[in-house]
Order: sequence, then structure tokens, then C-alpha cells
Amino acid sequence: MTVRPQFSNKPPFNRTMIVAIVSISMVAAGCAGRPREDGYARAILDRPVPAGIENTARECYFLDSEITRQEDVAHALPQNDLLPQTALAIQKATQTNIAALRLRATQIACPSPEPMEQGLSNSRASGP
Repeated sequence: MTVRPQFSNKPPFNRTMIVAIVSISMVAAGCAGRPREDGYARAILDRPVPAGIENTARECYFLDSEITRQEDVAHALPQNDLLPQTALAIQKATQTNIAALRLRATQIACPSPEPMEQGLSNSRASGP
């Protein structure tokens, strides 16, 4: 009959190292910050002021198209398919983003976009 030794000469790597790795991972995960909810809005407001008329016009076009895109995102939400908290979070984010985009447009003095019907009626009234 062979008698096996109860203790080996190997260092106690398994349990001690696993516990240490898991502990360090949990501490590192706890230290990692949550992503900022206003990241997009802050990035829009922190953009440098455009220099020149052409750059301002490009920035105004960008802001107008982003407002339209954000409004489309808000309207395209499938309300019934999302959890209420998720739908509210997306709605809040789009509202914050739109507010930041509009504030930025005001800061750089973008002309307010005309509604399509008003633009057409003005062009017809001033036509030949």
C-alpha cells in the first residue's frame, strides 16, 4: 500500500493567488468611475468657437443636423419594448443633448432654422 504525503512541497498557489486576484479585481472595478451621463453635451459645449464665417456656417449646419438626429432618436424609441427606466434614461439623454446643441447654436449666433412651410410661403410671396 502506498502512502501519499498530505502536504506537498509546492507553494500554496491555488487558493491564495485566486483570492488575491479576485480581491484586486474587485477593488479595481470599484475604483473605475461610471461614464458621465453628460459626456456628449459637455463635448458639444466645450468645442472651440469657430473662426470665420465659413467655419461658423459649417458648425451651424452640424448643430442643426445633430438636433434633428437627436429628435429622431427620441421619436424612434419603441416605448413598449424597453424597460421604463431605460426609456426614461434615453429620453433624458436626448433632451440634455438637444438643450446643449441649442445652447451652442445660440452661443455662436446661428440663425434659427425656418420651418419648411414658412420658407416655402416666403419664397412664393417674394417670387417673380
